[in-house]
Amino acid sequence: MSFTSTQLLIFHLGLEIVDSPSDEHPEWEIPPVVDLATSFAEETETSELQILLKDMCHIITSLYNILITIQYERTGNLLDLEAAINYAEEAVAATPEDHPNRAGLLNKLGVNLISRYKETGNLQDLEAAINYAEEAMAATPEDHPARAAYMNDLGNYLRSRYERLGNLQDLDAAIARSETAVEATPEDHHGRAGLLKNLGVCLSRRYGRTGYMQDLETAINYTEEAMAATPEDHPARAAYMNDLGNYLRSRYERLGNLQDLEAAIARLNAVMETIPEEHHSRAGLLNNLGVCLSMRYERTGYLGDLEAAITRLEAGVKTTPEDHPNRAGLLNNLGVCLSRRYERTANLQDLEAAINYTEEAMAATPEEQPDRAGLLNNLGSHLSRRYERAGNLQDLEAAIASSEAALKAMPEDHPDRARWLNKLGLYLSRRYDRTGNLKDLDAAIASSEAAVEATPEDHPDRARQLHNLDSHLSRRYERTGNLLDLEAAINYAEEAMAATPEHHPTRAAYMNDLGNYLRSRYERLGNLQDLDAAIAQSEAAMEATLENHPSRAGLLNNLGVSLSRRYELLGNMQDLEAAIARSERAVEAIPQNHPSRAGLLNNLGVCLSRRYERTGTLEDLEAAIAKLDAAVETTPEGHPNRARQLDNLSSYLRSRYERTGDFQDLVAAINYTEEAVAATPQDHPSFAELLEKLAGLRRTQSTC
Repeated sequence: MSFTSTQLLIFHLGLEIVDSPSDEHPEWEIPPVVDLATSFAEETETSELQILLKDMCHIITSLYNILITIQYERTGNLLDLEAAINYAEEAVAATPEDHPNRAGLLNKLGVNLISRYKETGNLQDLEAAINYAEEAMAATPEDHPARAAYMNDLGNYLRSRYERLGNLQDLDAAIARSETAVEATPEDHHGRAGLLKNLGVCLSRRYGRTGYMQDLETAINYTEEAMAATPEDHPARAAYMNDLGNYLRSRYERLGNLQDLEAAIARLNAVMETIPEEHHSRAGLLNNLGVCLSMRYERTGYLGDLEAAITRLEAGVKTTPEDHPNRAGLLNNLGVCLSRRYERTANLQDLEAAINYTEEAMAATPEEQPDRAGLLNNLGSHLSRRYERAGNLQDLEAAIASSEAALKAMPEDHPDRARWLNKLGLYLSRRYDRTGNLKDLDAAIASSEAAVEATPEDHPDRARQLHNLDSHLSRRYERTGNLLDLEAAINYAEEAMAATPEHHPTRAAYMNDLGNYLRSRYERLGNLQDLDAAIAQSEAAMEATLENHPSRAGLLNNLGVSLSRRYELLGNMQDLEAAIARSERAVEAIPQNHPSRAGLLNNLGVCLSRRYERTGTLEDLEAAIAKLDAAVETTPEGHPNRARQLDNLSSYLRSRYERTGDFQDLVAAINYTEEAVAATPQDHPSFAELLEKLAGLRRTQSTC
């Protein structure tokens, strides 16, 4: 028997084993066969037979690696993967460096190591896979038909290292390898579509890092080309449609064109129809569709989209085994959507579930996994929202700790670092609101400035980061009266507006804040043009927001405040009536148990008290007191806004005492002012004013 026929016999035997179910030969163990053949080869004196037997050992070991790998892919059992790696290493060790099969064996070993890296997050496996892929490349002639595939694999590994360590050079190298692989592959080659897909993935990652729009457009083009080259019934087509949907979603996030988001949802829905219920990729598709539906909810305010997003993500979690590496991502996204529903409905169960799911995702993610920082970041967001609802400072402290841990866990040049610096700034700003500690506000501004500085001017995140920075500067202006902070806030707000397309869903929020800052400058300098511009910005924000959008109540409230200020300046009763009408609509538009409702009730009470001062209608004063009563009742004792609400309620009760002479109103006014003083830090700018007011009330009481 010749070497060739022997090899063919063994090869076909291996194919039969591969094609047969794994339980058909439970007693058939290939390794002992290898050991026996090796022993026989060492004992025989015939060199030709030794070569033959060693060649057989090499082929059998390689085949066994393939079989075990297939078994791992079927079962997900890490022990099978460990065995596959062991046999792949044996095959490489047994193969001379100049053997024509060595490159393929090195490549296969790299594939197995990457699979283990995805399971365990062990960076050594990723580094080894890259080294083996580079060695395979070096051992493969330029014109070899397998070279493009090896080049593609190397590009994928370099992209994985970029995703872990954030080194942009790895991503650039991955793109270069993928481009070379595509160029080396004929247009009609059956593997070209897969290469185009991988190149698209790399380009989309670079877009996510740099914000360079051409990368995203090219990723879309390559993925569309991959789809065009793939038959309708090809099993890989669903993956290409899924990627295309994700890239269209990214373009929507950048440009705000709703057609892109609609197209993304359509692609993902089409994929879902072609994927069987039990398909391994179904959970991932449910995840991506859920994310897109959640984004459409944010744009339109249609609660049905958010409900559908939650349903899709719940189904994805349900179909994903507890030990699956993708489960944590599904749990995380489900938590984000539940947190959004909480913002809309104020159902505390949703927020508690969001926290629980995110904590479960963290428990399933090893400490060294790069995704853990993102989970810590989202957990901080949910805890911060619970703080806003209940006023428990421990939640805010935990949010800050989670955010700081997320930043500590990532490299300085990581693409998400700017985003998380931005989040930390938000939490520090909230702690300042609670404690009045100016150091927190200064730290918030420093974090936001670092986020802006680390973000390219044309990056899609830059506008949001500018928006948060201008908010922190505005707060510091309110504390210190430094007009430079207010001017900087206005400049940053205008820059955020300029960086945001006209029809982008976040533009209304930026216009609203700019209106607030212009109103503050009017209050400082008295320039009516600033107040008119503030009202114009608020009205434009209203026009850009759908009637049923969850942010509409806040926009109505801010417009009401600006109209009230103009009334105070000009005395035009129409402005005050319009302010009251807007404030009433804001209160009607927000759920009864929403954490922001108390603030809207407070502002409506202020407007009603102004009308009482103008007309003397006692009903307005009674209504103002009722609104402030409701605001105080729904605001937790430790909440930073409670002191201001108590102060306003005290003022209106004093006004009613002055009108009616009811001594109980004066006593209640004193009690509420005492409570406001107790709730205000001694270094807070309003503390002295509250003490003076309390002293005045007690003097009045002493004369009765």
